[in-house]
Amino acid sequence: MSRSPSETLTRVAIALPFVPAIVFMLFVGDARWLVAFCAFGVVVCSYEAGRMLLADSPRARALSVAAALGAYALTVAPRPWSLAATSAASLVVMGLLALDASPPHGSAWRAPPVFFIAVYVGVLLGVVPRLHALRDGGDWVLLALLAAWFGDTGAYFAGRVLGRTPLAPKLSPKKTVEGALAGLVASALGGVLVHVRLGERLPLPVAVAIALVAGVAGQVGDLFESALKRSSGVKDSGGLLPGHGGLLDRLDGVLFSSATVFAFAVLRV
Repeated sequence: MSRSPSETLTRVAIALPFVPAIVFMLFVGDARWLVAFCAFGVVVCSYEAGRMLLADSPRARALSVAAALGAYALTVAPRPWSLAATSAASLVVMGLLALDASPPHGSAWRAPPVFFIAVYVGVLLGVVPRLHALRDGGDWVLLALLAAWFGDTGAYFAGRVLGRTPLAPKLSPKKTVEGALAGLVASALGGVLVHVRLGERLPLPVAVAIALVAGVAGQVGDLFESALKRSSGVKDSGGLLPGHGGLLDRLDGVLFSSATVFAFAVLRV
């Protein structure tokens, strides 16, 4: 079902206030603002993921949030004390899971989703502050965001107008091949904009190539979360953002695109 014009306006109205906040965190404010915001994102997204994968166990959902925060801390600050603290937290999580032996599956079934959420949310979202800490880090993060969000927006609108061929009907019936291709064009535009900011520090062909690969990664991340929602029987990961769904619904592509851009950035820095 296509969204009505009012629903589209709601999405835009909700998204607009985040633009100056993102610009502030990437280019103006102290790096700790971004670290704190991503930590908030880890809490919300891991809770939403737990809502899908651990619906029958509030305790396991709470532990998945704790595990994701531990993985986030390890990713953002990979120091010996951080590794020790995360290892200790993992032991506590496993011990508490062992106490949750309610039928029919008990902790044997709940442990894998808890640690999957820790990696999926905690580690991947932790890549964003690590990317920001590199030279020209604000622009690298901006490239990851634009590749994912421009791609998602381009795919949505082009899919409504031009979409004919289903992309992955079992996972997300609304997505089309035509929309996906248009989304990659929009992702490439994000690379062009970042090139304009950085000039020869990021040549245009390189910027567009990175944006295209990150755009593909963002679409894979979107489909991956669609698979989680489909297997859990839910439409959205949550209801935090009216018109958008949950926070994980907005960051699913960013989780994958930021990891992709980080790999390229590390090779270039």
